[in-house]
Amino acid sequence: MKYISLFLTLVYFSVTTVWCQSFWQDNFNNGCAIGCLGSGYVSVNGAWSVSSTGLNGATANVWYVSCAEDGFPTAFPCGGNCQSVPSDGTAHIGNVSTSTNAGIICPAGDCGAIYDDTSVSEATDTRLETPAIDATNRTGIFFQFNYLLVGNGCANDYLQVQYFDGSAWSTLVNCVPSSGNGCAPQGTWVTNYTVNLPPSATHNPNIRMGFRWVSNGTNSGGFRSVAINDCVMNFTAMPLTISTFEVEPVEDKQVSVSWSSAPQADVSTYFLERSGDGKNYQSLEEFKITPSSSLYFSYQDNQPLVGEGWYRIRQVLNSGQTLYSLAEKVNLIAPSGIRLDMPTVYENGISELRPDFYSSVNRNFVFRLFDTTGKTLFQSPSTKLSAGSQNIQLPIPALSAGTYIFQVLPEISPESVDLPLPIYTRLMVR
Repeated sequence: MKYISLFLTLVYFSVTTVWCQSFWQDNFNNGCAIGCLGSGYVSVNGAWSVSSTGLNGATANVWYVSCAEDGFPTAFPCGGNCQSVPSDGTAHIGNVSTSTNAGIICPAGDCGAIYDDTSVSEATDTRLETPAIDATNRTGIFFQFNYLLVGNGCANDYLQVQYFDGSAWSTLVNCVPSSGNGCAPQGTWVTNYTVNLPPSATHNPNIRMGFRWVSNGTNSGGFRSVAINDCVMNFTAMPLTISTFEVEPVEDKQVSVSWSSAPQADVSTYFLERSGDGKNYQSLEEFKITPSSSLYFSYQDNQPLVGEGWYRIRQVLNSGQTLYSLAEKVNLIAPSGIRLDMPTVYENGISELRPDFYSSVNRNFVFRLFDTTGKTLFQSPSTKLSAGSQNIQLPIPALSAGTYIFQVLPEISPESVDLPLPIYTRLMVR
C-alpha cells in the first residue's frame, strides 16, 4: 500500500553542560482578596481541582486561593494579608465559617493560612491538584514550590506532595518539613523546595502534581498553618554528544533515521527507540561504541507505524547514566487518510476555530464540537473538501473556560472505498 508521508527534519547542536529550564509555572495570582475556593481556581494553565483523599468532617477545612495569605508580603519571610503590590495570592488551608471555633479563629473563613482543628468535625484530608501538565520532550524533571507550614507532627497534621503519572497517584514526599515558628503564629516562608519526579514523568504528556493536607481534628493546641506558592516545573537538558539528528520518511513505507556524534569516549551504547504515543518506547536497534566506532549512525525502519510515530535516541554512558534526545514525530498517512493540526489551548470567549486540515482524497466531512458531558455545541453541515491541505474557518458559540472535544467525521468518498476513523482532539479554554 502506498503512503503519503509528512515529516520533520531537525538538527541538534551538541551541548557540553547540564542546564535547567522551567516549562510550567503557577503563582496563584487570581486577584482574589479573600474567600475564593481552590476548587474554583482557574489559571492560565487550566482549572485546578480538589479531591477528598480520606476522612473529612462535617465542617472540614478547605483549600482557598487568595491573598488573604500573601505569598510575598512586606514582612517576608513572614506571612501577611494582601500586603504586596500587586497582591500575591497563595493556596492555603483555612476553616469554614461554620467550624467549631470559627468565632475565635476566623468567623467568615479564609483569614489566611490558619485552620480549625478543634474536633473530629474539622478533620480534613483533601488534595489540591494541578491541571494536566505536558512533559513531552522533557527529561530530568523536578518540581519546586514555596511554602509555609506549622503543623502538629507527621502523625497528626501534615502536608504530602503527590504525583499523577496519567493512571495513578503516588506520594513523593510523605511529610513536608515544618517551616518553623520564626514568624509566629503562621511560620516562615521556605523558598524553592525541590521534589524530583520519577522516570515515568519523562516525555509524559499527562502528569499532575497534588498537595495533600491531612489534619485529624485532635485540637492539640496552638495556631497552625499551611500555604503554597510559586509552583514551577523544571527539566534538565542532558549533556548529549549528539551533533545532528535527522528523521524522515523515504520510499513509500520506510523511515530513515540518522545522527552524528561528537567524540564519544564516555559513551557505551546508543539505542534508537520508537513510540506510538510519545510515552511508551521500544528499542529498535542497539549501537555498541568501541574506540574504532564511526561518528555517524543510521537506521532504516522498514515497518514504521501507520499514523504518528515518535523516535528518540537513548544514550548510555560508561558510568551507567542514561540520557535521552528530544523525541521527534513522523506522520505516515494512508491513501485514504486525513490529518488535523490545530491549537489545543484558547482564551475565554473564543468564537471561531481555524484548523489546518489535510485529506488525501476529495471527501465530505462533518465537524462537531461538544463538551465533556457529550452535549453538542456546534455541528457543521456536510462539507466537501478537496484533496490536499487547507485552512478551515468554523464559527462556533463563544466558549467559556473549560474542556471541549473537537471531532472530525469523514464520509464515504467515491474516490476511495476506505473510510478513515474519526479524529478527536481535546481543546482547553482558559
